[in-house]
Amino acid sequence: MLSSYGNQEVLDRCIEECARFDTLLSAHTEGSDVWKINHAGGKPTKVSADTAACIQDSLVYCEKSKGVFDITIGSVSLLWDFVSGVKPSEEAIQEGLTHIDYTKVQVDGTVVTLEDPKAQLDLGGSAKGFIADKLAQIYRDAGASGIINLGGNVYCIGKKPDGSKYRVAVKDPNDPNQKFLLVLELEDSSIVTSGLYERNFVVDDTMYYHILDINTGYPAQTDLVADTLVSKSSTECDCYSTTLFILGLEEGKSFIEGVDEIEGFFVNENNEVVFTSGFKEQYPYELEEGIVEVSL
Repeated sequence: MLSSYGNQEVLDRCIEECARFDTLLSAHTEGSDVWKINHAGGKPTKVSADTAACIQDSLVYCEKSKGVFDITIGSVSLLWDFVSGVKPSEEAIQEGLTHIDYTKVQVDGTVVTLEDPKAQLDLGGSAKGFIADKLAQIYRDAGASGIINLGGNVYCIGKKPDGSKYRVAVKDPNDPNQKFLLVLELEDSSIVTSGLYERNFVVDDTMYYHILDINTGYPAQTDLVADTLVSKSSTECDCYSTTLFILGLEEGKSFIEGVDEIEGFFVNENNEVVFTSGFKEQYPYELEEGIVEVSL
């Protein structure tokens, strides 16, 4: 969903860009840049400048997360089908794990090479953030303000025409269809949430969700149900929100406290919320009834 105050031209341009990015960054779209890389058998693949930039940016966060976030998770993640509820075989998962290694992705200008011919890229943990940042720049270049909502990735550009900030409500991950967790005010910032409630399925009384651990090939075992990050960079929020979900509350909070100019919060199944140390000062919020704030 895209909105802008009185600038239809910006909206039309961004809608075109969203369609274009789908032809570049989706591993599921046959003929996309990422699809071509994954089907090149390790041969160098010429891609668009935007695809190369997205991959290069993503690799930075792979390194910063020490591989907890890894865009070569595709050798396992593309085996799972969270739409139809298909769980891959144990043998397929174990084979896929042997091809996860972001250090074997080489970007030279607009040429991308997977040194492991059986590796597979999956930019699902970074592409939305990258696209949101690109669309936000289109707004800024046109002097427009508004909201970019790509589903889990929201970017608030500028302020409302009356000079007020945008009020953003974050879903309660334990009851996402009924109520909100909190409401906060934002301007010129992106807010991104990762959680287990959006894409999942149940087989034999076990729920499987889409955030996978590179060490097991299965959904990450974590003490969180969601985490939310706010920053000027939607790409950063996207990559790190996945990282923190896998790390869990204590390790994840320690990790993100060491990153400049980004704040966030974590939610467990008891609706207990832990905020980073600078969150409240930068982003005043209103907790909904029944939500408990705790310290760590």
